[in-house]
Amino acid sequence: MQIQDVFSLSFDALIDRKVRTVLTVMMVVLGSSLVVVLNGLSAGQAEFLEQQFNTLAANLLFAQLRSSTRIILARLVPRLS
Repeated sequence: MQIQDVFSLSFDALIDRKVRTVLTVMMVVLGSSLVVVLNGLSAGQAEFLEQQFNTLAANLLFAQLRSSTRIILARLVPRLS
């Protein structure tokens, strides 16, 4: 079978099954588009999260008391220093 025969048979099959051909082309285009869009969205989300984490000021430590009064036992005082 010659290469020309292969292309001729392929083209004839595409002409005979028009709906199948159109659906196949549409799904290839749609699938490729979705891959590109999802890749862009995930890259954008990663960049956004990185910016948010950078604005958290991770080098700062905040300490807050839960209540204004604490009872400390005398035997625990040496462990606090």
